[in-house]
Amino acid sequence: MDTNRKKIVDDLKEYQDISENDMNAYELLYTRLEEKNTDGFSLGFSKNIIQKIEAKQQRRFNIKIYCLASILILIGIPFFIGFMDQEFFTLLLSTFLKYKLLVVMVLAGVILIHFSDQLISKNKID
Repeated sequence: MDTNRKKIVDDLKEYQDISENDMNAYELLYTRLEEKNTDGFSLGFSKNIIQKIEAKQQRRFNIKIYCLASILILIGIPFFIGFMDQEFFTLLLSTFLKYKLLVVMVLAGVILIHFSDQLISKNKID
């Protein structure tokens, strides 16, 4: 590395009139850039910490939403069953059987979107 540095400094001398102070500044700059980070923290440390905090907050929010949805479903099922009669049940079953492929595709799409979102957020954190 010293040969490259000296070559660059020699090239600069050829094309410009560089003072001794500038030469020392260049020399100091090159040595500082070659040194490893001694603080123990990587350059993206704060960014990684912020991403992890945001991911935890997003997980907490998701858990709250899932709990709310679960409670609403548990409350809604008895009301739904209470209003059902034989005709409604046969109509619902025939409609489901008619559009079962569409229902399966929508469920698969929702599941794929959920897993891809988790994969993307996991890659951002790592």
